[in-house]
Amino acid sequence: MSQGEATARGQKQRAQTVDKALLVLDAVAESDEPVSLTTLVSVTRLEKTTTHRLARSLVDGGLLRFDPEARSYTLGWRLIELGALASQRNQAISVADPYLNKLRDDTGETIHLGAYDNGEVVYLSQKSSSAAVVVRARIGQRRPMHSTAMGKALLAFGPDKWLMELLAASKLEAFTENTIRDKEELQAHIRRIQRSGFAIDDEEMTPGIRCVAAPIMDYKGLAVAAISATGPAFRVSRGQLDQLTAAVSEAATAISKELGYAGGPLRIND
Repeated sequence: MSQGEATARGQKQRAQTVDKALLVLDAVAESDEPVSLTTLVSVTRLEKTTTHRLARSLVDGGLLRFDPEARSYTLGWRLIELGALASQRNQAISVADPYLNKLRDDTGETIHLGAYDNGEVVYLSQKSSSAAVVVRARIGQRRPMHSTAMGKALLAFGPDKWLMELLAASKLEAFTENTIRDKEELQAHIRRIQRSGFAIDDEEMTPGIRCVAAPIMDYKGLAVAAISATGPAFRVSRGQLDQLTAAVSEAATAISKELGYAGGPLRIND
């Protein structure tokens, strides 16, 4: 068997495993009562050993819960968390859209909406500038947290574990000479963002590109997304940052309030 055939076979087997796991998950979801392993085997028509292995993996992932006394399965709490995240992100996109358009028109720069996902920033929406020189990102594209304005805004105002997990991981990767490489420096930088309410990427991800971002908060006061204005450094000069920051912060606050955030403006005078 060639390497290509082996790879294709492995991919097919993984896809089949996912399909079978979904059968087990659906069987539990469609039942009004806790489901035993015997019932799962009957409903899914999978082998008992396969069903037990898949159910155990779903329990380990938090998608199912197992009651050792009743020897039965119910849906896990992780599904509630995932459903809430999906709802928040979809809602954030629809609510943010008119504000992103206005922010692009007011600033003349490209506007992005992004959210935290598995230790990275994922781009959810983009409103491109009509200027001659434009900075664009692909929807679904991912970027590091520590070297992007949206990432740092999310680290500053999201759950504490996001920053803790980043600091506990391997060293901070350098992308330009301006990238923050030291973990203690990053912590101090995040504290300043928490005081000011906004984050700046000063050519830290890409040379010649500057970006300003502010967090979008939910009703609990935690960041569920962030918006940013991005442009070439010759146009987004340091002297223009105050004006750009004010516009981005104002838009982020307005979106946050529509999502149920009851706090005041995040920007605080040092």
